[in-house]
Amino acid sequence: MITRYIRVLFYVIVFQFATQFLYSQVNTETATGRYLVFQDISTLFNYSEDYVSIDSFQLYNIKESESSKPIHIAVNDLTGVKKFSIESSSSVYENQRRCKLVMNNIDYINTFRLVLYNMEIDHIVYNEETMNVEDFLDLLKN
Repeated sequence: MITRYIRVLFYVIVFQFATQFLYSQVNTETATGRYLVFQDISTLFNYSEDYVSIDSFQLYNIKESESSKPIHIAVNDLTGVKKFSIESSSSVYENQRRCKLVMNNIDYINTFRLVLYNMEIDHIVYNEETMNVEDFLDLLKN
């Protein structure tokens, strides 16, 4: 009788370890490239007479040890960019930096495309859906 309980207990423990191992493999994929997250494209840009701006957005997956200076220089050197700023280190969450972008009104969607590529953005998360940069820009054009 006791051996039966020991045998049942043994199978329960083995089953628990097996399922724990299987569940630990779920969602182990993490985003590898830099990305941005936006919720509402209708309020993404702020428009003025001469400029279009995005007042605050987060750049994800930029390592703490990585300098933001190359991004800052590359984006600010673009013709249509009036001002771009990026935090030099993460202030709230690790591997995230807050950014601000001000662009000229003329052809700002193409300027924004160049900004994304100079920031080395891999993909955009829009309304919890991951899409490539070009698909997101197509949404902005419509």
